[in-house]
Amino acid sequence: MYRSTAEIEVFNNLILMYCAKRFAYSPPVYRMRNLLSALDNNHHVDRPVLVNKEGEIVYHRHFNKKSSRWSVYPCKVPKAYNYIKDIQKKIILIRLNDKIGMTRKQLELDDPRRIAPHLAPISPKPSREIAVETISRRK
Repeated sequence: MYRSTAEIEVFNNLILMYCAKRFAYSPPVYRMRNLLSALDNNHHVDRPVLVNKEGEIVYHRHFNKKSSRWSVYPCKVPKAYNYIKDIQKKIILIRLNDKIGMTRKQLELDDPRRIAPHLAPISPKPSREIAVETISRRK
């Protein structure tokens, strides 16, 4: 039986769009960004294929360097983000009706920031001291 991991790969790439590896996110922010990528994926996963004026399916061609062959896959209609306004309205209504307000929360028990403020096994010196002590290779 033919199996494809394309949909999983698309979802993983979508997560990277919302949670780029270049940035460090706190655990709650990372979770929210992952949820946004899941919402995006769920709203757009079953988009219909794109058809031209004649009613024919529009294809995109791709050249595979390894096999030296061309292949095609059907294009899908562009994404529409109509659901975003509904989510924003719900967020604002929840915030307006919230009696507590935005207070700073304690770190959760499983939050990695509870382990240590840095990854190094020894505490760092002030940055200025390190800069003075550093010997430049360029003189």
